[in-house]
Parts: sequence; structure tokens; C-alpha cells
Amino acid sequence: MRLGDVDLYVRMRCDPVMMAELGGPLPRAGIEAKVASDVAEAGAGRAWIFMIVPDETDPGTVAGSVVVWSQVEDGKRYSEIGWMVLPEFQGRGLGKAATRAVLERARTEDRWGLIHAFPGRRARQGNEPPPTDLRIVSPGHTGSYSGP
Repeated sequence: MRLGDVDLYVRMRCDPVMMAELGGPLPRAGIEAKVASDVAEAGAGRAWIFMIVPDETDPGTVAGSVVVWSQVEDGKRYSEIGWMVLPEFQGRGLGKAATRAVLERARTEDRWGLIHAFPGRRARQGNEPPPTDLRIVSPGHTGSYSGP
């Protein structure tokens, strides 16, 4: 994650299809500030933001992202993971592999506690990990997604 990721963020965060289940697209006018905020959050260790690079020999091509963050809801802190894969890269297992790698890193580093995932309807219909394949792994906890 770096300040130069503005164009990638526009493709992921301003697209009505990509953001359909995440509250709708973000306005283009605020993307530079969103990137700067995310870079600061990652730099301070308050979030993990990883770009999905499908080919190590071409690090300039990014297929999407995997993000882990912590938040407070109803007075309780919990960690969440989310992923986005650009349409032209979907269906190749890139989101699944990247999400797995990030969860494994969180477990290995004993970071984030129990990590929750809330895949959208499209993810459950075959784009990215089907419910039976999504495992939530964190230190001392292993569970399966059991949503609809």
C-alpha cells in the first residue's frame, strides 16, 4: 500500500459493481484522502493492507487487495478481514490464496485475535471463496464461515 495506489483505489472503490455490497461506490473526489488515510493506518500498524500481485515478475500489476483491521462495535473490539479482486482477475483463486496467506501470517505473528469475515452474496455464489472453503484462522481459534 502506497500513496501511488490512487488509480487502483479508483478502480476498486469508485466502481458501483465492486462496491455494490459495501455501501456503494466512494466519490472520486475523496480517493486521494482515502489512500493517504489507509497508508497512515497501515504505517501505524492499525491495519494490514496488502495488494494482490498475481505475478511476482510483474509487481506493477495488481489484482486487488486484502485488508485486516480492528474496530469496536457495541463496546466490543473485533478484527475483520476483507478482500477485493478486480473483475478481470476474478475466478482464478487469487483472492482465496491471498486471504489464506494473510490469515496464516496473522496466526504466525499472533496478531489480530479472532478474525471475522463477512463475504458478500457474490462471494458466496462462486466468485471468491465459497462458504465451505473460507476458514477463519487466528491464534487459538479455527472456525468455519456458516452464513447463508
